[in-house]
Amino acid sequence: MVTACNFCNTADNHYFTKYGLTFDGLTPDQLVELRREKVQAVRDKYKEFWEENVKPASE
Repeated sequence: MVTACNFCNTADNHYFTKYGLTFDGLTPDQLVELRREKVQAVRDKYKEFWEENVKPASE
């Protein structure tokens, strides 16, 4: 399992509520699979932003 700040935890809870998902009875692996695709999409957007706007030219 991982820990998250209060903001991230609340956002994740809202995501589950919005899409009618539930934590009840799910294993940690099942919870990860419910979120994997969306989390990876956000990570990809963050990386793209970083490469275009933050990354030092020397890297």
